[in-house]
Amino acid sequence: MNVKLRHKVTGLAIFSALLPVIILVYFLYWREEQLSDDLERVIDMMLGRQMRQIVMDISALVDTDSHFVHARLDEGMHVVAKMYGIMGPMHASSQSMKWRMDELVVNLPDLVFDKKDMYDGGGIDEWVEEVAEWTQSDVFFYQRDIQNGNFYGVASNVDTISKNGRIFDVISESLPSGLENELGQALTQGESRQSSIRIAGSTYLGGFVPLVDKQGHVVAAVFVGLNEEWMDAVRMAIARIEVGAKGFAWLIYGEDGQRSILNMHNKGDERKVKDVQNQDQRRIFEKIDLQADSLDAGEIGEWSGVWRDPSDGQMRKRVLFYTRFPNWNWVIGVTGFYEDYNRPYERIEHVFRGLLEDIAGSGLVVLLLIGIVAFYFGGKITRPITQLTRIARKVADGDLRAASDMIEADASPYFKGLS
Repeated sequence: MNVKLRHKVTGLAIFSALLPVIILVYFLYWREEQLSDDLERVIDMMLGRQMRQIVMDISALVDTDSHFVHARLDEGMHVVAKMYGIMGPMHASSQSMKWRMDELVVNLPDLVFDKKDMYDGGGIDEWVEEVAEWTQSDVFFYQRDIQNGNFYGVASNVDTISKNGRIFDVISESLPSGLENELGQALTQGESRQSSIRIAGSTYLGGFVPLVDKQGHVVAAVFVGLNEEWMDAVRMAIARIEVGAKGFAWLIYGEDGQRSILNMHNKGDERKVKDVQNQDQRRIFEKIDLQADSLDAGEIGEWSGVWRDPSDGQMRKRVLFYTRFPNWNWVIGVTGFYEDYNRPYERIEHVFRGLLEDIAGSGLVVLLLIGIVAFYFGGKITRPITQLTRIARKVADGDLRAASDMIEADASPYFKGLS
């Protein structure tokens, strides 16, 4: 291809002018990619560190409440043992009473204190009320059937518990499955133990104190505890914690098989863990609840993925950090959204893109100006060389007349005197 000399000169000038721009654009693009990767790693690390710290802080708060509660329960159990030591022991009288629970009918002897004269009331119901007043707790009295070893709940200060000869709870030495019931075994052996019980639809956290007669046989047990409703304030305090602009804290709690999750995100709700699914019908929180069982004390688990936000239907990348609080069988967790922490990244990316666009735009303007200038001056510079080349070709061909005419016709000062 025969390219004119002026075009070659123009192209060389344009390339020489744009080469620094091209190098600069490439360098900025490469640095923008590298900086974006570094910044994304820093954001991930910052997000993870902050959310882990939030989980640890919440867990520490709950642990403080737990220590306070268990100290109060220990004190309540100590009061029961002290009061029984003053008035007891108890023994079975000659009178008995039939107790009913659904179709179950149990004949239990009346229990009386040996030191009845030290107590104005003398009856179990009155003693339970006094224990409740001294301990500021809910109290449940369980009488043991010596024949089968079962403990039957027969007295309480709780208003919702029937006191008309109804049994409200049964603790056996063995479970319906045939396995040993650790609580029943411990009470039979006269061991005090903190535990939780569920009665009349409510869960109580407390401790059992076995009561023995003169022969050392366990004849009853007293449970002093607190209704789990008092934990609602703690649970709601956790559920109201915000993480970033849209992140939130959440809590999984409840009995096995009936676990619930509570959070205040999008006006808040409380649902069964098994009913919470993502857009792929995966039960993420049920899986997290199971995985939390394998966490060591203070260990924090992590899950990340994309989840459709029910508030606006948008797919958002989120990360979850969680830990188990074994004392109350809770799983405490927080959820954070990457977009809340991507704003610095987006700003820097915007600056780099704007800079690249400005450089590219400036390069186009420079290209146009250089092209015009190079084309104009390139023609001026290369015209004598081009004309001289043409004349030389005529001379080489032996056409001196044509060469002389070309010299005379050219007004350029470079050829004066050649003719």
